[in-house]
Amino acid sequence: MAHEEKVGVGRLAFYYALPMVSGGFVQFVLANYVMKYATDVLYLAPALAGSLFAVFRLYDAVTDPLCGYLSDRSSRWGRSGFIGYGGALMAAGYFLLFVIPHVVGEGGIVRAWLFGVALWVLFTGLTMLYIPHYALGAEFSAKDQARFFGSRSVAENVGTFLGVLFVAMKNEAPVQTIYHEIVFSLLVFFVVFWPIRRLGGGLRGRFVEGSFFPSLGEVLRNRAGWGVLVITFFSQLAATAMLATNLYFCEYVLGKPMMGPIVAGLFLVMATVSVPFWVGLISKEGYLRVWGGCLGLLVVGFALAWPVGRVYPSGVLYGVGSFIGFLAGALLTIHPLVLAEVSTFFDKKGRSAIYFALFTFTNKAAMATGVFFVGMVLELSGFSPGGNLSSRLEIGLRWLFAGLPLVSMLIAFGVFFVQRSISGAAHQKE
Repeated sequence: MAHEEKVGVGRLAFYYALPMVSGGFVQFVLANYVMKYATDVLYLAPALAGSLFAVFRLYDAVTDPLCGYLSDRSSRWGRSGFIGYGGALMAAGYFLLFVIPHVVGEGGIVRAWLFGVALWVLFTGLTMLYIPHYALGAEFSAKDQARFFGSRSVAENVGTFLGVLFVAMKNEAPVQTIYHEIVFSLLVFFVVFWPIRRLGGGLRGRFVEGSFFPSLGEVLRNRAGWGVLVITFFSQLAATAMLATNLYFCEYVLGKPMMGPIVAGLFLVMATVSVPFWVGLISKEGYLRVWGGCLGLLVVGFALAWPVGRVYPSGVLYGVGSFIGFLAGALLTIHPLVLAEVSTFFDKKGRSAIYFALFTFTNKAAMATGVFFVGMVLELSGFSPGGNLSSRLEIGLRWLFAGLPLVSMLIAFGVFFVQRSISGAAHQKE
């Protein structure tokens, strides 16, 4: 990008990354608080809330390729237009989601309908933010991509950490004043809109020719990317199951509700501060060693999480959460870097947005699957807000918090060694 020389790599990386603060904030709130908000504040049935979330998360996922295609082809909006409108929709969806208790009584049908509409607006905005933003990272010069993707991961994790503080506040006072919700929604929009305006035309991307289905078909025939996507799916499923269950696990199994936000915060802090370490280690050792080692260690981390509160004290969870977060920082950096290499090595037409659309589709499908499992298992385990912990509920929560993530990471670890084609581009570079 010529804009790198005009603005400067450091400043451009800052402007490029900043919108992901809002993205990370909204993603965290959706993944880690919305289910509890729906069941404990809106009083929706767990199965209904989980099903609604899964439906709109899947809608969010299946619209990714179309958004990527339009982003690649848009000469009027460009990448910046998609990102800016995405920020506006996220702000509107956030406000609608948390204004429900202020405007609707305890009628379940109306609340469920508004809950679904809010999810639809939020997920549409997230798609319009994430797809073009990922694609831009692949368009910067190869020597600077690690810096841009690393900055992006840090910004997203900063937003996620703000989400932790938000969840802690909501745990203390689930229904804030309507003025609080207005301020938060405006901040969500401003953090996206301001850097886009500062960059101006520097985020327009490039126009790619070709109709939608043939372009998508060619990308889907790229076998080298499938291994990355499968590993991404199971890694994200593991993280979603753990984080979506975290508040329930700490409150009902460990009897310490305030541990939940702290554990999530430690996870996110370690995933953020570890990024420079992983970028340096990747440059020195290469992708494959770091990638495989982290996948294996994540298996160990989730195995350690299962007996918390039984075999050893609940406080050990702070260390386990930090350890898993430290390793997660590596995957947040490695997965988009490897996919960027796969897309440029095997596809010379510049369709980076479609590749990253499939990448985000995979992440979102995994999130939808994880939250759906949480809702179903809670329902089958006899969960009721504020109720007692039965043995069946404890087993269900332990399975969601550690068992399902452990199985998911075992699959991801196995795929890493079986599907060698994922490393073709990395081998070429190294």
